[in-house]
Amino acid sequence: MKVLLINGSPNQHGCTDTALSEVEGQLHREGIETERYWVGRQPVPGCLGCGHCVETGKCVFRDGVNELAARVDEFDALVPSRKESTHASMAGEVNEFLSQLNNCGKKGVFVIATSNRPDMIDPAVLRTGRIDRMIYVPVPDKDARRLLFEINLKDRPTEDVDCAALAERTVNFVASDIAYAVNDAAITAAFANVPISQKILCETLDCMRPSVTEEMLAEYDKLRDKMTGMERRAARTPIGFKRQTH
Repeated sequence: MKVLLINGSPNQHGCTDTALSEVEGQLHREGIETERYWVGRQPVPGCLGCGHCVETGKCVFRDGVNELAARVDEFDALVPSRKESTHASMAGEVNEFLSQLNNCGKKGVFVIATSNRPDMIDPAVLRTGRIDRMIYVPVPDKDARRLLFEINLKDRPTEDVDCAALAERTVNFVASDIAYAVNDAAITAAFANVPISQKILCETLDCMRPSVTEEMLAEYDKLRDKMTGMERRAARTPIGFKRQTH
């Protein structure tokens, strides 16, 4: 899990920054990776619906939106359910997104979206013709976790590291959990001026908990079954003109 902390205050190091620091500290203690982003002092205008972003992939306004958009990869944060939102502006943004999504097929654009909370996405986005296929991606299994440790430890000074053993003790750890563990162990090893060892990695893991709990997995299983049912119901027979053959 990675949390993007957005400071929307014009004062970069004011009360908002202090509050974010408190949140960030707690997240780090829970083993959650964070990233800070300060919006700045320049005004951020609303969407004009000009279509410039569709053609170029960037907003026509040269402000922080383009930079921030590159960091936001959680779909539920971009198109939340309008039923759950109390802001009219948010509903308008979702409507604009739906309009743009309808035009993607005409230009041969394929939309691939990811989310940890598909239940929070507006149902209109998930209808046939917009997001046609839904694929549940489970947490990494033991072999995947072993490979993740190998990838994150590549080109780092190590000594007697058993990635298979590390994979055994990291049930429900996701990719960001493992990356954080390796980075934290690397910092510890660097301060001690020694290679990354199995002992350092195990001590780091002992202070961490997986981002995904058993309760969350149970909820994800329910969502998977629900989304699968929605996809089956959406797979209707196409309606159109029958092509005549001669």
